[in-house]
Amino acid sequence: MDKEFLIGTLPSTTETLIQDMKMDPRLEVSDHDSDQELSMHGYGSCDTDATDEDETSHLESRLVSIDWCRCGNCEVMDSEIESYCCQESALIDDIILGVEKLTCVVDCELFKSTISNQAVLELCSFGMLQKKMAVDEEGKILPEGLRYAGYRNFLNICRLRFIGKNRRYALPACAVIKIRSLYPSKTGRYKSFKNSEFSSRI
Repeated sequence: MDKEFLIGTLPSTTETLIQDMKMDPRLEVSDHDSDQELSMHGYGSCDTDATDEDETSHLESRLVSIDWCRCGNCEVMDSEIESYCCQESALIDDIILGVEKLTCVVDCELFKSTISNQAVLELCSFGMLQKKMAVDEEGKILPEGLRYAGYRNFLNICRLRFIGKNRRYALPACAVIKIRSLYPSKTGRYKSFKNSEFSSRI
């Protein structure tokens, strides 16, 4: 299918997102599997009556079960920071779930049109830093490159800017699992989230 035709038929919000990605060189993002995006603010306030032991136990419990999942699409992740549901994010709830009346962020229209749609995702990738895009000898984007583009698109959907190696966001487990299922690793193995100076969930 002609790529110009694809862009011309996209919803205006999707077309704007693609243009943002092409024109914003400040967005320095890497594949969630190796260098995921983080933020400069923390997880929020904790219960002041909780002891360090209680908090440690609570965090560790997220790595052995998905009782914390509310959308039904999460899986056990490798690290605590990745082990959260889209419904636990106030930002995602405010700008996506609450607006579209959805249970999970992977069902939102922008996720479907700019991440699940491989042709559109490849178009979005053209505006990214090509030196970080994984391609084969013929220049075809490899699955890890598409995952990279998918994670970056997700951050754009969440309207996050000025991110890079020192400010990174961990995506919710459901979004990561969905992107990995769309563009899987041939080995079935993925690198965990890499912490940085300012690490946070969305």
